Amino acid sequence: MTFRLFSKKNNLYTNSLFWPSNQITFSDWALSPNGEIIELIYWGSQTEEASIEVHNARDFDVEPWSGYFDSTGKKIYRGDIVRLLCFNLDYEVIWNFDRFSLKVLYESHSGEIYPWFHSNDCEKNYGVVGNIHGVDYAD
Repeated sequence: MTFRLFSKKNNLYTNSLFWPSNQITFSDWALSPNGEIIELIYWGSQTEEASIEVHNARDFDVEPWSGYFDSTGKKIYRGDIVRLLCFNLDYEVIWNFDRFSLKVLYESHSGEIYPWFHSNDCEKNYGVVGNIHGVDYAD
C-alpha cells in the first residue's frame, strides 16, 4: 500500500524537509501489523547505518493513495482537496465505507458525498489544489 503520513504533533508531512530526522539524514516509513508507525532512519550514505524509531499511531494521520492521478499526473491521496476543473468546484477525498469518494466542499451542498467520478471527460479533469491540513506536500 502506498501512503503518506501527516504528523499531528509537528503539523507537517513526514517527507517534509523540516521533519526532524530529515535535517541530518533520510527516513523510510512502514506500518506494522499491530498499528505502529515505524521510522527507519539512515544515518549515512550506507544503508547499514540505520536506526529504528517506533511512533504512536495516534500522533499521525495515515493517508492512503487512492490509486488515481490528477490531470497533471500528481498522486491523489485521502485528505487531498481536488478541484473539478470544468466546474471550478472543490471536493475532499475521503474513504467512505469501501471506496474512495468525494465530499462536497462548496457551500450549497456542503458535506454531501459522491462516488469517485468516472463517467465523462469533464469529470476526469481534476487537479489537487491542497489538502485538509493546509500544508505543502511534495510527492
